[in-house]
Amino acid sequence: MDPLISAAKNGMEMMDSLGDIRMCYPCIAAYMSDLLEACLNMVITTSHSPVFNITTSQFSDTDPGPLLTYNVLMDEIEELQEEYGGDDPTAIAACLKEAKTRGLNGVLHPWWENHVGFEPWQVTVPNILHGLHRFSGTIYLNGCSIWLE
Repeated sequence: MDPLISAAKNGMEMMDSLGDIRMCYPCIAAYMSDLLEACLNMVITTSHSPVFNITTSQFSDTDPGPLLTYNVLMDEIEELQEEYGGDDPTAIAACLKEAKTRGLNGVLHPWWENHVGFEPWQVTVPNILHGLHRFSGTIYLNGCSIWLE
């Protein structure tokens, strides 16, 4: 991921369809996944929404709640790192337990932490075909869950 992070920060020359060289700043625009994969990517537990800062029990509420932003997630992760000594191996069990109470899965360095302009709620998009392929279960769609029989 380092080349992508560097290109997003500093830009890189790329050729367009007409053969002209242009300075480009690539970014993560979409990450297609079902609810479980989205939660894993956003380093939250599966009982939380990857788009809104709510639990699955609130999915049917008319008010979707506040967005799950980069800053919200990173603030929670940074608090965990400060409380449990960062990457101290002796505090792993306590850190994981506290992470679960905060709705996090315990990952302290998500793959997207250094990406320029990354906002989890903007790039998380549902993969309907993945959910339909299973023929049953829950499909996540813009903060709402749909149950298929």
